[in-house]
Amino acid sequence: ASKASHRNGSARFLGGSGGFSVLGQKRGDSWNTQIQGTGTAHLEQALALLDTDLSGSLEGQFHWHGSLDIQQTISFTLSTDLLAVALPYPAPFGKPANQPLHLDLRGECQCQGKNPNLRIHLASDQNWQAVMMLSEEPSWRLDRAAIGFGTEPELPEQGVHLAGQAPKIDLQEWRSWLTKQEGVGLSDIWPLQLDIEVRDLQAFGQAYAMLGVRGNITPEKWALRFDGPDIAGEAGWLKEDNERRAYADMQRFRFTPPDENIDLPDLHPGQFPALNLFVRELRYGEQQLRDFTLVTTPQNNAVLVDSLVFDQASSKWKITGVWSRRGQTHRSAFDAQVDTQKFTEVLELAKANPVIQGGKGT
Repeated sequence: ASKASHRNGSARFLGGSGGFSVLGQKRGDSWNTQIQGTGTAHLEQALALLDTDLSGSLEGQFHWHGSLDIQQTISFTLSTDLLAVALPYPAPFGKPANQPLHLDLRGECQCQGKNPNLRIHLASDQNWQAVMMLSEEPSWRLDRAAIGFGTEPELPEQGVHLAGQAPKIDLQEWRSWLTKQEGVGLSDIWPLQLDIEVRDLQAFGQAYAMLGVRGNITPEKWALRFDGPDIAGEAGWLKEDNERRAYADMQRFRFTPPDENIDLPDLHPGQFPALNLFVRELRYGEQQLRDFTLVTTPQNNAVLVDSLVFDQASSKWKITGVWSRRGQTHRSAFDAQVDTQKFTEVLELAKANPVIQGGKGT
């Protein structure tokens, strides 16, 4: 076997610089080349190697240490703490520039043949790991991925798989971030498969602890199962023939009327799909409601409440009505029938029930 080596080399690399050493060994007609290096690089230039616009939202120079092994396949490792790099993502993936996040990355590239692919495994010191498969068509593009919180991620046949126990997820933060990501090359990676438990789920003024979420999400359909102390049951959303429908069949659900200081999204009746919701036990603030059923139909810039019925202790409610909006002006009209043996119950619920003001549900 023949050998060749080079030590204490230096090079420019992805906008930074570094030192490296090379060891080559010939076996038969082929060479095995190993490169060890350490240095700095710019994150936006590293991400520019992928077919995604994410590089435009990430910047900063980071220190790295890595290796490259070139045989019939190409494998590599890289370690970094991403100090001085801000990650503008919602929890649990974001961080400020002055906070380190240690990442260990290893990859293997089948770079020859008709279907080149690159498999990358990423482990963090924040109790999450990720595995990604990229394909070259013609540039490297994310094909499928998995993220595990406290568990080894399993790469799905297609789409993205999330599993394990996540520390905190704020749906409003993620909604805001996702609306800014159009065109980043991620929108065609479906389905999103969920098998997670969230220790702290924040959702538009609501807070739920230890909530299990399982199911699938695509642009055309959501089908989810929830299991936790405050929420249990099934819910979904689908789009058929340009019509949107949402449904829920819940054993229990807790909803707290939001504080006036909570920044809720501006609601428009024209944004609502047709609804068919059933909750066996609904806790609305301090009120306990049973057999809560809501059926609505969208109509231009309005929502028709076809049926809203529920039981409250010794009272039975039946409500119909309409909620509409023109410009910034909201209008609503409802008819309520109440069969009660205790009128004070009606007054208590009316007191707890916020009137829609400015489309923000307060």
